[in-house]
Amino acid sequence: MTTNDFKVSYITKYGTKMDKDTIKAKISVLPDIIDIFNKEIVFEEDFSKGQYVSCGIALGEGILTLGFVVRQNCRPETLLKGNYIHQNKACKPSLIMSAPGGATTKFDTIILGNENEIKKSINEIGTLISKDILEKIK
Repeated sequence: MTTNDFKVSYITKYGTKMDKDTIKAKISVLPDIIDIFNKEIVFEEDFSKGQYVSCGIALGEGILTLGFVVRQNCRPETLLKGNYIHQNKACKPSLIMSAPGGATTKFDTIILGNENEIKKSINEIGTLISKDILEKIK
Protein backbone atom coordinates (compact mmCIF):
# COMPACT_ATOMS: atom_id res chain seq x y z
CA MET A 1 0.00 0.00 0.00
CA THR A 2 1.07 3.57 -0.62
CA THR A 3 -0.30 6.96 0.32
CA ASN A 4 -2.01 7.01 -3.10
CA ASP A 5 -4.29 4.21 -1.88
CA PHE A 6 -5.96 6.58 0.55
CA LYS A 7 -8.09 9.61 -0.08
CA VAL A 8 -6.60 12.20 2.22
CA SER A 9 -8.56 15.33 1.45
CA TYR A 10 -10.95 17.02 3.81
CA ILE A 11 -12.16 20.36 5.05
CA THR A 12 -10.59 21.42 8.36
CA LYS A 13 -12.37 23.31 11.11
CA TYR A 14 -11.01 26.50 9.53
CA GLY A 15 -12.63 25.69 6.18
CA THR A 16 -9.39 25.03 4.31
CA LYS A 17 -8.55 21.95 2.28
CA MET A 18 -5.84 19.57 3.46
CA ASP A 19 -4.61 17.28 0.72
CA LYS A 20 -2.16 14.45 0.18
CA ASP A 21 0.73 16.78 -0.62
CA THR A 22 0.39 18.56 2.73
CA ILE A 23 0.31 15.24 4.56
CA LYS A 24 3.32 13.96 2.57
CA ALA A 25 5.30 17.10 3.44
CA LYS A 26 4.64 16.55 7.14
CA ILE A 27 5.47 12.85 6.94
CA SER A 28 8.74 13.59 5.14
CA VAL A 29 10.10 15.56 8.12
CA LEU A 30 8.96 13.16 10.86
CA PRO A 31 12.38 11.40 11.06
CA ASP A 32 14.02 14.78 11.70
CA ILE A 33 11.96 15.32 14.86
CA ILE A 34 13.75 12.45 16.60
CA ASP A 35 17.02 14.33 16.91
CA ILE A 36 15.81 17.94 16.74
CA PHE A 37 17.41 18.74 20.10
CA ASN A 38 20.80 17.53 18.83
CA LYS A 39 20.78 20.24 16.16
CA GLU A 40 21.13 24.01 16.24
CA ILE A 41 17.58 25.11 17.07
CA VAL A 42 15.92 28.45 17.58
CA PHE A 43 12.54 29.21 19.08
CA GLU A 44 9.90 31.89 18.81
CA GLU A 45 7.20 32.73 21.31
CA ASP A 46 3.69 33.52 20.05
CA PHE A 47 4.48 32.01 16.65
CA SER A 48 2.05 32.41 13.78
CA LYS A 49 2.09 31.59 10.08
CA GLY A 50 -0.76 32.92 8.06
CA GLN A 51 -4.17 33.11 9.63
CA TYR A 52 -4.55 29.44 10.55
CA VAL A 53 -1.32 28.48 12.36
CA SER A 54 -0.79 29.94 15.81
CA CYS A 55 1.31 28.43 18.60
CA GLY A 56 2.56 29.53 22.01
CA ILE A 57 6.10 28.38 21.22
CA ALA A 58 7.67 27.08 18.01
CA LEU A 59 11.05 25.43 17.46
CA GLY A 60 12.82 25.48 14.14
CA GLU A 61 16.06 24.06 12.81
CA GLY A 62 16.07 24.66 9.06
CA ILE A 63 14.25 21.54 7.88
CA LEU A 64 11.13 21.80 10.01
CA THR A 65 9.14 23.98 12.37
CA LEU A 66 7.48 22.33 15.35
CA GLY A 67 4.80 24.35 17.15
CA PHE A 68 3.55 23.77 20.69
CA VAL A 69 0.38 24.84 22.43
CA VAL A 70 1.15 26.22 25.88
CA ARG A 71 -1.29 25.60 28.71
CA GLN A 72 -0.27 23.77 31.87
CA ASN A 73 2.12 21.74 29.73
CA CYS A 74 3.56 22.26 26.27
CA ARG A 75 2.08 19.85 23.74
CA PRO A 76 2.99 19.51 20.06
CA GLU A 77 0.38 21.15 17.89
CA THR A 78 1.83 21.99 14.48
CA LEU A 79 4.42 20.43 12.19
CA LEU A 80 5.57 22.37 9.14
CA LYS A 81 8.13 21.36 6.55
CA GLY A 82 10.70 24.15 6.35
CA ASN A 83 11.91 26.81 8.77
CA TYR A 84 9.18 29.38 9.36
CA ILE A 85 10.67 30.96 12.49
CA HIS A 86 10.83 34.73 12.05
CA GLN A 87 14.54 35.55 12.39
CA ASN A 88 13.85 38.92 14.02
CA LYS A 89 11.94 37.11 16.82
CA ALA A 90 14.19 34.03 17.06
CA CYS A 91 16.09 33.13 20.24
CA LYS A 92 18.45 30.27 21.01
CA PRO A 93 17.26 28.23 23.98
CA SER A 94 19.81 27.60 26.72
CA LEU A 95 17.70 25.13 28.73
CA ILE A 96 14.88 22.74 27.86
CA MET A 97 13.59 20.28 30.44
CA SER A 98 10.84 17.70 30.64
CA ALA A 99 8.67 16.30 33.39
CA PRO A 100 6.71 13.08 33.63
CA GLY A 101 2.96 13.38 33.03
CA GLY A 102 0.69 14.81 35.67
CA ALA A 103 -0.06 18.31 36.87
CA THR A 104 1.89 18.02 40.13
CA THR A 105 5.17 16.63 38.77
CA LYS A 106 8.35 18.67 38.56
CA PHE A 107 10.96 18.87 35.83
CA ASP A 108 13.43 16.05 36.25
CA THR A 109 15.15 15.60 32.88
CA ILE A 110 17.43 18.02 31.06
CA ILE A 111 16.89 17.77 27.30
CA LEU A 112 19.02 20.72 26.23
CA GLY A 113 21.53 22.59 28.36
CA ASN A 114 23.13 21.61 31.63
CA GLU A 115 22.97 22.09 35.38
CA ASN A 116 24.82 25.42 35.14
CA GLU A 117 21.88 26.82 33.15
CA ILE A 118 19.55 25.80 35.99
CA LYS A 119 21.82 27.57 38.50
CA LYS A 120 21.60 30.80 36.46
CA SER A 121 17.79 30.79 36.69
CA ILE A 122 17.28 29.07 40.03
CA ASN A 123 15.35 32.02 41.52
CA GLU A 124 12.80 31.93 38.70
CA ILE A 125 12.46 28.17 38.16
CA GLY A 126 13.59 26.59 41.43
CA THR A 127 10.06 25.67 42.52
CA LEU A 128 9.51 23.81 39.21
CA ILE A 129 12.62 21.58 39.45
CA SER A 130 12.67 18.11 41.05
CA LYS A 131 14.48 17.54 44.34
CA ASP A 132 16.97 15.18 42.66
CA ILE A 133 18.20 17.84 40.27
CA LEU A 134 18.23 20.54 42.96
CA GLU A 135 20.47 18.30 45.11
CA LYS A 136 22.85 17.74 42.18
CA ILE A 137 23.37 21.45 41.56
CA LYS A 138 24.02 22.47 45.19
